Amino acid sequence: FSKDAFRLYLERMDFNKRFLLASDVEAFKMYETRIDDETNAGTFKFFDLSYEVLQERMKEAQGYYRELLAQPFDYQADEEIELDEEKREFATTRNDLKELWRKLLKYQTLARITEDMEKQEKAHAENDTVTLKTFDELEKSSREFLLKSNDRFFERMSKWEREDQKEVYINSIVNVYGPHTGFFPP
Repeated sequence: FSKDAFRLYLERMDFNKRFLLASDVEAFKMYETRIDDETNAGTFKFFDLSYEVLQERMKEAQGYYRELLAQPFDYQADEEIELDEEKREFATTRNDLKELWRKLLKYQTLARITEDMEKQEKAHAENDTVTLKTFDELEKSSREFLLKSNDRFFERMSKWEREDQKEVYINSIVNVYGPHTGFFPP
């Protein structure tokens, strides 16, 4: 039971594996078989630890995306990234995590540039007086868009209070009984 609740909470806490380090997850594992005991005792040691670590890691991630989006990416580098979160491991170091953020942001920037290029080419085909933006202009506007998008995400997350995250934790426990079992706070 505890292992299922642990796995579910870990997925919900950081499904994309963009915040926690492998060492964080390893430290959490001491609670992997204790969640039922904590629930019976009415204690929240694992939740308290995981909440504090997640808050710290999210603050670090804010620095990553802001720094990385401040300048153009190197599009000449031959790189790979695993986009399937289930196949991706948690980063081992903060540098590895920052590198993951860099590759994800670079990928998202390229996807946005491609989408914008297709839109402007279609508009230009329909009306040849439409001015086409250069790659550099599209790249800059894509990074600006992603900066605003991430700012909004982190702003929403900053409004989450401890009790909101505790609700995720408790629902991870009760969802082990079934997907239609849920905890609703008063």
